Amino acid sequence: MGRAPFSVKALCLAPFTATDFKAAVFGGLFGGLASFLVTHLLLELTFSPVFSTFFAVLLASIAVLVIQRALAIDPPVPPPALAYDDDEDVVESGTDKSLQNMYSTQVQTRRLLFGFAAMLLISATFAVFVDKAWFSNINWVIKIPMYCLLGNTLCFLLVFAGVDIVNFYYDVVWWEGRASACGPGAAFGGAFAGNSGMPGGASSPSLPVHNSSQVCVLVIGSLLLGSVFGFFYGLFDLEDIHSSVRLIQDRYVCVPIAVIIGTFTAVIAARLGRASNSEGSRIGGTARLAGSGLVSGAGSSAGSPSRTAGGQHSSANDDFLDDEEDEEDATFFGQQSRSLAA
Repeated sequence: MGRAPFSVKALCLAPFTATDFKAAVFGGLFGGLASFLVTHLLLELTFSPVFSTFFAVLLASIAVLVIQRALAIDPPVPPPALAYDDDEDVVESGTDKSLQNMYSTQVQTRRLLFGFAAMLLISATFAVFVDKAWFSNINWVIKIPMYCLLGNTLCFLLVFAGVDIVNFYYDVVWWEGRASACGPGAAFGGAFAGNSGMPGGASSPSLPVHNSSQVCVLVIGSLLLGSVFGFFYGLFDLEDIHSSVRLIQDRYVCVPIAVIIGTFTAVIAARLGRASNSEGSRIGGTARLAGSGLVSGAGSSAGSPSRTAGGQHSSANDDFLDDEEDEEDATFFGQQSRSLAA
């Protein structure tokens, strides 16, 4: 996943388009669904010892799988330092740079997976401690961070499970052509791809969530959602039966907040995806022009037009010399033929 260059001011002041509206609807629905699921899960963790134990075991099992996945990502040996040109002292952009980027990406992925696994293990422990039947004397000041971490973990699982489902839909259904451009896939995927037809253009399709900027936005949105849910639940004194009833009745207060957060997160992620696709299309068009000989290669200096003209002049001279050599050869063979005939 590459980082898409963007301007925060341009991102916020961009006009609201139909693609943003689709993303807003999708994000609002997903935020409301996440609020409904997370609040009910936190409620069950609070009042059901059996469910809290089961959920703690489930989180620990997921943490083990995440650790196994992180260990399976074996980063290659760090490539040697990037070579320098002796004449211009400029970094050569080639295989070495690609290896460096791949190595850094794999190392960052392993670190993120290990951090998420640690978060899951801590949440599995807190899932037992927040149960009111077992640990009823814990102060609400301590329970607020516990609920916040549990809410963050649940939102992480829901958000990135949804991202995997969306990307899987693109990879299997859309790319194989089983979803038409006017079908449900167009509205569902266009909320993030931002291009008509195939996502990212017909020549270079891309997944809805395909760069690190979008992932960072989703992480921030998940943290906000989880913090809202955890803070709301931690404020109640669960020892008081009236507060417990109030918690059950007022848990839907989080729904509009979650809808707002989900809407803004989805719109920003969609705009980041469009910015990345536009940048990729621009670079791809430049590369195609360079390949056709209309423009010089990447990394050329300001004098590249003159060098291009010089190259064309040199090739013309070479063609002229080749023609002269062909004429000399033809004359030589003609003279030899006449001498043999005589």
